[in-house]
Amino acid sequence: MSAISSKMNSAVLAAMVSGCLRIHILQDTRLDINHLQEILLAMDNAPSEEEIQALLSKDGVITKFLQKAAENRWNCAQLEVEMKDAGIESSSIETFLNVWRKEEAKVVAHIRDKSYWGPKLQRLAWRVDICTRSSNMSEINEPCAVMEMSLNDQGGSPNVLRFEVDKDALTNMHKQVLRLQKALQGAAS
Repeated sequence: MSAISSKMNSAVLAAMVSGCLRIHILQDTRLDINHLQEILLAMDNAPSEEEIQALLSKDGVITKFLQKAAENRWNCAQLEVEMKDAGIESSSIETFLNVWRKEEAKVVAHIRDKSYWGPKLQRLAWRVDICTRSSNMSEINEPCAVMEMSLNDQGGSPNVLRFEVDKDALTNMHKQVLRLQKALQGAAS
């Protein structure tokens, strides 16, 4: 595993980190290693072709840090500590972190999308209306919420679910959503 040289131009390093991230982490097919290597070799103060190949490889130091950061959902502070512990120069770390700050949300979204195969909530719409159907006559003409949820299955057309919710059910739904929000916050910390 080739080390990041302290003499490397920050623009070259930023291009390398960004390219490795797009190719190896985000799996962007619009860019490949050969094309990235050509771009890097054309830049001022570019490292040698062998050094570029070593750094850009799947086993290269750049890709290894990106993979660890993505898999462990490291923030910039955690990534900085790991890179300092590995003996990487602070100027290189700063360049690396600048790229990570810009791309972290894309990486998290990509990993989430890769790891979940079920339908996802695409859109939620609602309106207040008057209840028109009920088995209990006293509930007719009472205010209710008409909900519409669009669920998008991976690559498929959206499924639309429409339903009415009375005041009591809406209150219960709100309590359940608050419980879910607390559970998610607890899991994130």
